Amino acid sequence: MTAAGVPAGVLLLAHGGPDPATRDELRALRSLVAARLTGAPPPAGRPPVAVELGVLEFPGPELPATGEALAALAGWGTVVVQPLLLFDGLHAGRDLPRLIADACRLGLQVRMGGAFGCDPALIDLVVERAAALAPGPDDLLLFVGRGSSSCRAREETEAVAAAVAGRLGLEHVVCYAGISPPLLAEGARLALARRPRRLLALPYLLHRGVLSRRVAEVLAPAAARAGTALTVLSHLGNAPQVVEVVAGRVQALLAGGPERRAP
Repeated sequence: MTAAGVPAGVLLLAHGGPDPATRDELRALRSLVAARLTGAPPPAGRPPVAVELGVLEFPGPELPATGEALAALAGWGTVVVQPLLLFDGLHAGRDLPRLIADACRLGLQVRMGGAFGCDPALIDLVVERAAALAPGPDDLLLFVGRGSSSCRAREETEAVAAAVAGRLGLEHVVCYAGISPPLLAEGARLALARRPRRLLALPYLLHRGVLSRRVAEVLAPAAARAGTALTVLSHLGNAPQVVEVVAGRVQALLAGGPERRAP
């Protein structure tokens, strides 16, 4: 229910991906968020509340395209949409306005959430994971973002990287798994040129898939050639902190909290 007492459905909006691991994590996240919203354990089948999952690309079984996911919520009148995006990029500027227009044609009103990669809870999560490796002053953090054609997305990625490195007391280099320079190979070259004792690679990626696997595939040979120890941390995944952030944003929108800023 929204603050005005109007029933509202929920749409989790993901980028999507061709990798089965990506699809599995997305389906699991939908169930976990739905369970968090109702306080019930995840059921074996559909979520216990009207929480739909739609993807911008690579639709498939149980991962409908956004139009189909919206149509499934057509009876609700109001739809809360929470993008499963860490930073505002091309999709925020192009696809989210298009989704709002599609919803209007279905007679739906939309309350739109925003990207959540700068959330302090996620920064705490990755700092805790890295701190468990007991980093020392001769180690170096290689912060790996997804990449974007948006300057704002890259600036936010770099701000998160600086915050994480500052908390850990490490120097750092930022690179990207796709689209944006420096890409992984160049990031490895820049990082290894500093001759760290150990390279800690942190993939700030939401889901497992092609990009998260690419991190180790590119960095491991480069580190081996340089004779530098490499540790690749996990992507964010469906950690409890991620579920809590997503569910908390949905709850705030349902309660009439502020919607996303224009990109």
